[in-house]
Amino acid sequence: MTSLPEVLVFDFDGVILESADIKTRAFRELFASYPDQLEKIVAYHEANAGISRFLKFRHIHERILDRPLGLEEERALGERFSDLVVNEVIRCPFVPGALELLKTYARERPLFLASGTPEGELHGLVEARNLAAFFRGVYGSPKGKADIIEEILAVTAKPRTALVFVGDGRSDYEAAKAAGVAFVGRGRPGRRHPFEGLDVPVVEDLFGLDRHLGGRLAQQPAGSHSASGGGAA
Repeated sequence: MTSLPEVLVFDFDGVILESADIKTRAFRELFASYPDQLEKIVAYHEANAGISRFLKFRHIHERILDRPLGLEEERALGERFSDLVVNEVIRCPFVPGALELLKTYARERPLFLASGTPEGELHGLVEARNLAAFFRGVYGSPKGKADIIEEILAVTAKPRTALVFVGDGRSDYEAAKAAGVAFVGRGRPGRRHPFEGLDVPVVEDLFGLDRHLGGRLAQQPAGSHSASGGGAA
């Protein structure tokens, strides 16, 4: 990328914090009483990283468990899920380069979060991690990410070409595509990422994102990777 985008939008889990595995463990625990369907449930969750947990609960019950999900049970699942993840997310490490990038880029351009985490919970996590000062806006579910991007475009009064969305899930890519904005994927080292076959840049961490965007950070670990094409990360 030859010039820095005017607006950067980040997913939260797996892009700012190394919290994606925390959410996977929570789904395992939440549905442990369904051992015959558990691997299918986890696979569905992992294939749909970035969408609302409540949409996942409904799909899991209706399509995998073949049983209805009432509003009270859905609410209880949401509360139990939050109980399982919040404290771990507060303690988990940053994606390499995330804090360095936020400190540098937030001084120069508006940064936003667009997450599938419920918005109230997301605000609490951002405050607990002392990240609120870096972001012009923090958006979560029940809004979809394409709608969030549209709202950010309206708030900033910038053209679509001025915005880049950074995410780690196929749903993030689809949201960027639906909103007509550029996308950069994050794929964890040593793991397959969901962007195979897509013509999008993929970085291993946010030092790599910085390099892809032109290299604003003063120091970057020598082993950090810059953008690559689709394929295994």
